[in-house]
Amino acid sequence: MLKRILDGIFGVAAAIGDIAVAGMVIVMFSEIVMRQGFNTSLRVADEVSGYLLVSATFFGLSAAIRRGALFRFENVVTALPLGLKRIYERFLYLLAFGVGAVLFWRLYIYTARSFTRGVVSEGYYAIPVWLVQIAMPLGLAVMLLAILERLVRPIQDPAS
Repeated sequence: MLKRILDGIFGVAAAIGDIAVAGMVIVMFSEIVMRQGFNTSLRVADEVSGYLLVSATFFGLSAAIRRGALFRFENVVTALPLGLKRIYERFLYLLAFGVGAVLFWRLYIYTARSFTRGVVSEGYYAIPVWLVQIAMPLGLAVMLLAILERLVRPIQDPAS
């Protein structure tokens, strides 16, 4: 049951990342059409594309971790015996969890302050910044779950 819940959480995170990438494509394509076809601009394409890139990156972290693709130094890993590979990977995941937890906490505080202070972007439409920043702590929270999952379940041989 827990695996099904985690699969659902990771699936939603991956879908958000995918939607963000699709959104970037749509925004940039629309900007190209507006500039080339109508000699005008959306005025927010760069800003919104940057925001979507942040969302895609942070929500995509958990998918990469689940696939074992994020912390991999193939030249080092393939040269190690299986026992050392497991120790090496556990060390990397523990280190990533520690750094990720600190980053999560700082980004949570940063986003909460932006929300309470009513900070808006300096762009054309003055978008509330917390709407964009929320992707960072949420994506990191899902990443931390993925790291915990990797630490709890047995680490298989990366070569297999």
